[in-house]
Amino acid sequence: MGQAALLDPLTGLGNRQMMTSAIDQGGEELSAVFVDVDQFKEVNDRYSHSVGDEVLRRIAVILRTHCRSGDVPVRYGGDEFLILVFGGHDAAEEVAARLHAAVRSAPWGQAAPGLEVTVSVGVGHTVASRGAIAAADAALYEAKRAGRDRVVTV
Repeated sequence: MGQAALLDPLTGLGNRQMMTSAIDQGGEELSAVFVDVDQFKEVNDRYSHSVGDEVLRRIAVILRTHCRSGDVPVRYGGDEFLILVFGGHDAAEEVAARLHAAVRSAPWGQAAPGLEVTVSVGVGHTVASRGAIAAADAALYEAKRAGRDRVVTV
């Protein structure tokens, strides 16, 4: 029951409570990778909310598959996901690149004919002036401003 309180019911990933706990327990250098499904409202509007839910579940599988064992993937909210990466900048950038490529190459048409899904990804690192999550959030918005379907690092 206690573990269930730390999981998102739709995706099975961790939730914000798990994220907070992982940050509190993490002693290594922290990086964050924000992942946002591009044009997700259009997926729900064009294909249905059940297809939208399937997209979120499939993104969760991709996250679990392409994260390292010590990474902490969580559903941050809606169509946003966050991966806490302990162990350095390079590791976070590699995780982000793998996730982005995996989403681009996934067989989305199996969920709904004609469906295409891309993600915008922001990578942030802990720096003196702000935390990794805030930096990743800023990088995510830069990826969206730059045209979506890309990885940006701050």
